[in-house]
Amino acid sequence: MRLDAMAHLDDIPAAELTAAAEQVIKVLEADAGPPGPRDYQYFNVGAALSKRHLQPERVLEIAKKGLAKWEMAEPSSDFYGTKEERDFDQPLGLLRGVALEVRSYLDLRQLDEVRPRLARTEERLRSLKKDVGDDPDNKQQYSDLMTEWWGLMARLAELENRPLDAMAYYQNALLARIDGGQRLESGVEDELAESARQLWTGLGGTGEGWQTWYGRPAAALARR
Repeated sequence: MRLDAMAHLDDIPAAELTAAAEQVIKVLEADAGPPGPRDYQYFNVGAALSKRHLQPERVLEIAKKGLAKWEMAEPSSDFYGTKEERDFDQPLGLLRGVALEVRSYLDLRQLDEVRPRLARTEERLRSLKKDVGDDPDNKQQYSDLMTEWWGLMARLAELENRPLDAMAYYQNALLARIDGGQRLESGVEDELAESARQLWTGLGGTGEGWQTWYGRPAAALARR
């Protein structure tokens, strides 16, 4: 909980955040047992660092460790929801881990590692979609993943100097966010929208056009 709070505060020094992340990893490893549901915490720790683009090499290590544990995990017990919920959570956790890997490789500019992972993620997202069902939590989490995936596609396209492709992917990411009713937490920097807006402006888009297309719908969503 402390690490999550620190990750949401811009004035926390990077050294303090990384030290807190390492402390959580120590606790996880000291409390290690058979791989199970608690291992999603590795992804949470990595995400806290990745959010500030800190130590991508270390984030990659954490992501790989979390993925290895998640893939070895035994099926969850009945204490962790219905069978349908557990069947949805297992691939969901894997996709979160892969997304963390991809963010690290993008920060490291290792683009050859990014492309195959994004392709496999697309296949897994298609497979997972049939298990979303009518559960609102499942719908929200799937929408979050789609937003993440399109955002990663956009970052890759920008790094490969494909600005028009990147703009299309950013648009898909932001539309997935709006369609999914995703509201940002108060005070959290909106890196996705800011990156998209900067590219929009660089391609000749106007501030008025941006407001019409995204700014107003996003503001209306925030007021819900």
